[in-house]
Amino acid sequence: MCIRDRLNTSFLLRKKFKKAGRSVGFNVSYLKTDIQDDQQRFSDNFFYNEGGSLDSSLIIKQFNKDTLDKYVVKSNVMYSEPLNKNFFLKVFYNYSLRQENGTRITEDQQENIEVLVRNNLLSRIYDNKIINQRGGTSLTYSHKNNNVTIGGAYQTFDLVGNFRSPDPSVLNGKANNQFYRWLPYAEYSGNITRNTNINVDYEISVSEPTIDNLLPVVDFSNPLYITEGNPDLVPTLNHRVGMWFNHSWPAEGIRANLSARYTYYEDQIITEQLVDQNLVTRSKPVNYDGGTQFWSNAGVSFPIVRNKLKMRTNVNFSSSNSFAFVNNVLNTTVNERWSPSINFDFTPNDKTAVYLNSSISFSSAEYDINTSQNQNIVNQNYNLDVNHDFGKGWFVNSTLRYSVFENDRFGISQNLSLIHISEPTRPY
Repeated sequence: MCIRDRLNTSFLLRKKFKKAGRSVGFNVSYLKTDIQDDQQRFSDNFFYNEGGSLDSSLIIKQFNKDTLDKYVVKSNVMYSEPLNKNFFLKVFYNYSLRQENGTRITEDQQENIEVLVRNNLLSRIYDNKIINQRGGTSLTYSHKNNNVTIGGAYQTFDLVGNFRSPDPSVLNGKANNQFYRWLPYAEYSGNITRNTNINVDYEISVSEPTIDNLLPVVDFSNPLYITEGNPDLVPTLNHRVGMWFNHSWPAEGIRANLSARYTYYEDQIITEQLVDQNLVTRSKPVNYDGGTQFWSNAGVSFPIVRNKLKMRTNVNFSSSNSFAFVNNVLNTTVNERWSPSINFDFTPNDKTAVYLNSSISFSSAEYDINTSQNQNIVNQNYNLDVNHDFGKGWFVNSTLRYSVFENDRFGISQNLSLIHISEPTRPY
């Protein structure tokens, strides 16, 4: 059973001055969450030797009582100042505070005994405080619909966590980590021609480790997957470069667009796993360089019959490389997905509209340690919507949905169809 209470409020202020382009903005938000969650966890685990005889067993009957009180305060301030007709300055400051206080009381029920005994090794009393501050500035040069922006920010993280067992002699510790990073930013946006727009940007952002990742606490909640924090973790740096291009032919009603984004991860947080002969996994987070992610999109739309029939087509492609250490061997996982789609909008008159669209995606996952886990997934979707207005408030809506899902690794092939026709209705 889970009981959740939530309070959320915010305040926004924006002021403009007599001088054109000068402005200041301020906002603050407050979120408070109270959670009470009671869980029952039963697990019977039997381990056999090579001869098929029972070697050992692990029977778990646990009752968890979790409470969490959390509040988050965020505020942002931005000031804009035009230096002259071509140069514009922005200064900003962001502040975030997250405070958490919680308990987890774990009780074990011994076999054939109804009395519950508190497990001091798995029980926790903790409080966490995370302060995130970011201040910076940017300078923009603007001339004839071309804009160049260069800026930077200085970001700090303060993560403090206290944790202990109800019996402090079993477990009593503290995590106190501070991180500092300079974050550059650059962007160009403008019109190459009257109907051609382009945008190119580069930025570095930071993803800090969570308190759970930093606490050197062993979690046996899942006896087959035991986790432990790592106090030596540092934040992940996300290097991103992106491009967006758009061109239109207004007379013909044609529009084409192309966009792409590439991300390189420095000190990415991945898992280091040790798997024993009983397939029990012990996992902890570590930093590693080299993860990447790429995303791209291309599309075009044009009228087949002006004001009657229009077609849009689109293609998406994405890929990523991620890593994990398994028994001290680096495993690389490569995920790829590409998805074409096509849409037709048919409006023969003001009372009838027909929308037809279809999309198909091809996804693959490849693992270099255990290639037997490689899989390919195909997902197809076909949709038809027909709307017609009979006048005097009478109308009808018809919908047809058909989808196909296939996964070669698990031998799954599913077909799903849905037809919906609404009865003509007349509003009162």
